[in-house]
Amino acid sequence: MSFIFPDPSVSTTATNPETGITYEYADGMWTPVSTDAEQDTVSQIIADDDRQDVEIQSLKDGETVDRQLLVQLSNRVGTNEIDIGNIENLDITSALSALAIAQQDIIELKSKVSSLELTSFLILE
Repeated sequence: MSFIFPDPSVSTTATNPETGITYEYADGMWTPVSTDAEQDTVSQIIADDDRQDVEIQSLKDGETVDRQLLVQLSNRVGTNEIDIGNIENLDITSALSALAIAQQDIIELKSKVSSLELTSFLILE
């Protein structure tokens, strides 16, 4: 069933009974008038959009922080790889051999010091 608008000289508002949309006659034409429910819906959509903008900005900020942390982590990994390379280049066998020789020298020096403490010297003038 079609909806017929009333004569604007009789009434400047009309509601379509099938859709519930209210129309208003202004400036020579009938235009739909937003209802309170529609305005509430629009306000809710605007508020949701604002919240989403804040969340998007927060995610972007978090992404920037994550990117900075990844760069720092990458730098640390690079430094650690260099340190590991330096450690791998050390000749462990040579170092252990030098340590054993040093320990033997210390034992010999202790022995000589002990024997010198027991020896008396005669000084002739």
